[in-house]
Amino acid sequence: MKQKLSAIDIKKNFPRFIAADSKTVAVLQQAAELAASEVDLLLVGESGAGKELLAHSIHELSSRAAGPFIPLNVSAFPETVFEAELFGYEAGAFTGAAKRRQGWYEQAHGGTLFLDEIGHLPLSQQVRLLRVLQEKAFHRLGGRKLIQADVRVMAATDRDLDKLVEQNQFLRSLYFRFPARLVLPPLRARPADIPALVRYFLVVYTRKHQKNLISVSAEAMAYLKRQSWPGNVRQLLSVLEVAVIHADPTRQTLEVDDVEPLLKGWEDTPARLVSGSGLAGLDHLRLDQICELAIRQRLEVYRGNKSKAAESLGISRGTFRAWCKKDGIEADE
Repeated sequence: MKQKLSAIDIKKNFPRFIAADSKTVAVLQQAAELAASEVDLLLVGESGAGKELLAHSIHELSSRAAGPFIPLNVSAFPETVFEAELFGYEAGAFTGAAKRRQGWYEQAHGGTLFLDEIGHLPLSQQVRLLRVLQEKAFHRLGGRKLIQADVRVMAATDRDLDKLVEQNQFLRSLYFRFPARLVLPPLRARPADIPALVRYFLVVYTRKHQKNLISVSAEAMAYLKRQSWPGNVRQLLSVLEVAVIHADPTRQTLEVDDVEPLLKGWEDTPARLVSGSGLAGLDHLRLDQICELAIRQRLEVYRGNKSKAAESLGISRGTFRAWCKKDGIEADE
């Protein structure tokens, strides 16, 4: 039986990560195991979930830690430029190529090359990448000499590669050149990470911006935990930093009204809050009917106690009262 990573192990082996949720710990467990191998690796997850951070951590845990870690966003280059950037070129290979230039693959010799957004790579460039992964050798653009480089390749995507393969937009053979895969769950699927991230970065940002904030109110934390975070950790940290910058300088606690305006249009609908509440067969109901049903069910469970019903839904009592008023629901404490 594999020994689980302890909090001390996580802090030691993954100093770049704040992992409080069991799902995140499970991913780091797999990452620690894969770090010892030389296998090319594919990381899958939504934008902002921490794929590059995880790839860098795996590199630092591996035998290649002393070598370079070179991140390259493949979608940032036009198709005609990508090949020259990745493999380099010889002098005179094209107009403007005055002298030889090493490509990123060659510069990653002895280390790791991280290819982000590989799902956006054009088919013509996928063929070149596949050949390099198979042969571990390449030609510079305009060159005849076969160059070998000792490189571990990690790639990342936020796209469904299985679907792209079916649509003939991604080479099946390239897909299978990444035998090891890690799936990093979105932030909304690992809610226990949110308080840990908020508390840690509140300290970072208050020091950076010389503020007096020292804590987050229970209501504000509950509000942050129930957001869907389409931008994941990147979005959470951006919202938190801006909230710290604009917070009332006389207050020492971050409140809901400090973060709510920054998330307008991105808040979760109450419909998500009924998941796991025992309500089934809701696909025939409108959103307002689902919300009313969830409210009535929680009031029944907690015998009309709005405070406890609100807490069970992870919202403030004021918000719960507003929902009740909107749906014409009355309940006594």
